[in-house]
Amino acid sequence: MDSTMRASGDARHVVLAGASGTIGGAVARQLIADGHRVTCLMRQSKSSAPGAGAGELAQLAGAALAPVDFADARSVADAIKSASPETIVSCIASRSGAP
Repeated sequence: MDSTMRASGDARHVVLAGASGTIGGAVARQLIADGHRVTCLMRQSKSSAPGAGAGELAQLAGAALAPVDFADARSVADAIKSASPETIVSCIASRSGAP
């Protein structure tokens, strides 16, 4: 975590992308444990069912979930604007090597 966030003791609203992964999940759990309000951007494409992937984050009690299509810049921008965070963290990785 950012040492400023930790040292100040101020809870922030953080939008986190990639929370379903190993590193992103650990980051989300630590942010929640540190008292931050966390909104996790959930991977959802036009071809996936609404809420697909929510099971991946079931262990992140306390986090809000925002479904987005990461291939659609407008979808991502709208979710971030709607959440109105103070901080954005990305832990997105590609298993296939594709951007």
